Amino acid sequence: MSIFPCQGRHMFMIKYYNMSSVYASPLEGLPSFPTFTPIRAAMKETIERYTHKFPRYSDYNFFSMLTYDVFNSLQISVLNNNLVVIFRDYISLKPFYSFIGVSQVLETTHILLNESAKNGYGDALKLVPQTTIDQLPPDNRNKLTVTEDPDNNDYIYSLKDYVNLSGKEYRSHREKIHRFKKKYPDIDIRRVDLASIGKDALELFSLWKSNKIKSGNKVDGIEREAFRRAVEYAKLFNLITIGVYDKEKLIAISVVDVTNNYPTGAFIKADTSYGEIFRFTQHAKAEVLLKNGFIEMNCEQDLGIQNLRESKESWHPIKYLKKYIVGEA
Repeated sequence: MSIFPCQGRHMFMIKYYNMSSVYASPLEGLPSFPTFTPIRAAMKETIERYTHKFPRYSDYNFFSMLTYDVFNSLQISVLNNNLVVIFRDYISLKPFYSFIGVSQVLETTHILLNESAKNGYGDALKLVPQTTIDQLPPDNRNKLTVTEDPDNNDYIYSLKDYVNLSGKEYRSHREKIHRFKKKYPDIDIRRVDLASIGKDALELFSLWKSNKIKSGNKVDGIEREAFRRAVEYAKLFNLITIGVYDKEKLIAISVVDVTNNYPTGAFIKADTSYGEIFRFTQHAKAEVLLKNGFIEMNCEQDLGIQNLRESKESWHPIKYLKKYIVGEA
């Protein structure tokens, strides 16, 4: 699965890439469009070698792609040296086309829009990154509708700001974290191995889900399976997993994927009977990342979920990685 000063249409700033740099490592071994293949763990190196040339969009994070492919339906292909993906919408679960890349973007867009309509996937491409949009020729943009999708913009945070909590804008976080530490003085933060504590982690997820349902909240039906897959594939990835313990009881967990030396928050779950446990765990995660030498982190999108949006905004992101919905004019 983390925006809003700019809604709707976007005023574009063009940034053209050095093609020889971007394509130093081609997407060898992947099928050429219109042939697609299901994503497999063995593709990790190839896809990460390609996507590391771009900003760290969470949807193209291989850990996210693999774990959230709970229906084994995510398909990939290559068109004009761009990585094409058939995703499922995180909310509706309906399939759609997207792509990331900077080569022949206008042609690629028209081809995929035609293919999407032909296959019944709708009349728009989604999750198209700003990096890709920037390569549309200015004199051809009137042939397309390009609309920013704030529900899917990634939140990027300064770890120093997140940890220090300086200034009046962080006052609420400071006070509530302080009260949590005072109430639970024996809470222990540990760096753990997700694969090794998989059973406890899944039990914690089930407890979180049960508490959510009891409080009258809806629960994402696919996230439990995505989390199970994260445990299954954990050994393949460079994960930083933080466990919060009350004695020997796991009461919160945060899973961060580090790809090409950049951290992306993937999962955070907790026993909500401990008041402010999520706030405390988020801060603890940032402390660990900062101590490991990282400068910023991607905390994914909010999917238009209001309480999630308010929570993410309250930590004051320094920027957003923007994504767009693209259709024919």
